[in-house]
Amino acid sequence: MPAERSFTTFLRVRGLLTTEQAAEVDRRVAHSHRWLGDVLVAQGALKASEIATIRSHQRRTPGTRFGALALQLGMVSVQQIEAALAQQRRTRAHPVCVVLTMDVVDDAAMHQALLDYSDELTT
Repeated sequence: MPAERSFTTFLRVRGLLTTEQAAEVDRRVAHSHRWLGDVLVAQGALKASEIATIRSHQRRTPGTRFGALALQLGMVSVQQIEAALAQQRRTRAHPVCVVLTMDVVDDAAMHQALLDYSDELTT
């Protein structure tokens, strides 16, 4: 089976999205998740005041991931980070929903594309 391509790429290759529209879908999906610190606070793993400490360290070490710093500082466990990342992934918008809200593909074409993409994934 060939490498799985994203649904956005599938729609672009099919001519249902322009390159610019596909990029916008990907951007909206990437920015739709909750920030890791917010998830950790909601789960009770961090206090809001601890976020400020981690962010201060982040400013001094550009490029260092929030979760990595929280672990290094001993504020959370690996299990807490894994649970928060899983929650973050579950709350991310799905590309299908983003395309539908952008209203750039008509319903019949989207329906057929979903069927064809599903077939592609299972063959």
